[in-house]
Amino acid sequence: MGTNKSQDDASGVVVLEEGRADHLLAKMRHHIEEDGPERPVLEHLLPQVDEGRLRLPVISGTLTRVMELTGSEDADIGELTYAVEMDPPLAAKVVGLANTAALRGGEAVTSVHEALMRMGLREARNLVVAVAMRSGVFEVPGSAERVQELWEHSVASALCCQSLLAERPPWQDAGFLLGLVHDIGRIAVMSFIEESGRRSRRLRRLDADARRAAEDILHAELGAVAVGSWNFPEAFVQALRLHHEPDDAVEPDVDLVWSLYAADTLAHLRQRGWEPGSSEELDARVVALLEPLGLPLDVCGHLIREMEGGLAALGKIG
Repeated sequence: MGTNKSQDDASGVVVLEEGRADHLLAKMRHHIEEDGPERPVLEHLLPQVDEGRLRLPVISGTLTRVMELTGSEDADIGELTYAVEMDPPLAAKVVGLANTAALRGGEAVTSVHEALMRMGLREARNLVVAVAMRSGVFEVPGSAERVQELWEHSVASALCCQSLLAERPPWQDAGFLLGLVHDIGRIAVMSFIEESGRRSRRLRRLDADARRAAEDILHAELGAVAVGSWNFPEAFVQALRLHHEPDDAVEPDVDLVWSLYAADTLAHLRQRGWEPGSSEELDARVVALLEPLGLPLDVCGHLIREMEGGLAALGKIG
């Protein structure tokens, strides 16, 4: 499990171990010298990173327990039901979502146990993690539209990553959660800009392009720090850090990193309307993307259907 921090759960301030943020610091200093539109964000954040104290998204005790159950081969619906029922707002959302048109399989359900039993263990785990993550982590005041866009991409990536890792032990049960959190560093950047903008006119005046540029530069490293602060496995930390640089992955994490990279890319391509055979240029890109995983291009039709079906159920969670 990750051990890179100590954290005050109330404040979300993570204290990094010495050297943990060296790569992030080097990247920030390089881009400050480049003097791009994201420079104000980097200059404001740099002192916090340099001091080894960062304010990052915090997960609830309920979500921690649910994720422990998600990673346990021995967990059952009863344990998952109990964990959800300990959080009444989460329980209400799970029951409500189970009764939507996308998931409803018959008569309306009235309890958490009924809702989860209807879906089966894997789907139930995914639903509970998604609902808890959406309501507890994917929130940034004043940025509802951008957060929703990010959420839908994260769900699509989660569904795709789940399929890609389904037969790749020991990660066969890790794909959904990994894909769901892979861009959590973007939430950290957005939250930092929102909070610091209250005190900095320079940050308040940033346009959307500058904000997105800051996300692009920082999110992989900040996401890795965030999931480390949640005590996720070190392999998850490395997968988030390298999900745009999969060639840097080393064993035993290569399958995990490449699957996440492929899922992220395919989710973006699906959102742009790509399908196998629709573009020779993009087809060639996807062939190269899937080659390290030993998968053919025609698997993408199934992956796209998986994403679209899951988005109908999970993409609009509020």
